[in-house]
Amino acid sequence: MEMTKIRDELNEKVSEIKGLQIELTRRESDVAGEAVDSLKRLVKTLEKENATLKMKKNEIEAALETSRKSFAANVLSSASQMSDPSKSFPEKEVMKRSITKAR
Repeated sequence: MEMTKIRDELNEKVSEIKGLQIELTRRESDVAGEAVDSLKRLVKTLEKENATLKMKKNEIEAALETSRKSFAANVLSSASQMSDPSKSFPEKEVMKRSITKAR
């Protein structure tokens, strides 16, 4: 009788332990699921931020290219004016013509 009682208690404790293990496994699974969901949200947020940064980069590169072209055009314009003194100092031509007429 005593042995039967001890076995019954043991079986009851074993069943209780199995139930607790099942509950623990379920909770661990829930926590893991929440972590996965959190990481998925983080990945989506980072992908959006990456897309935004790529757009800004493209805009900045386009603005830089436009600025370079404008600068190059200004440099070429300045260089052509320096190579033709009459454009940089138009009064000089007027003075030449006056001197030529005076002779």
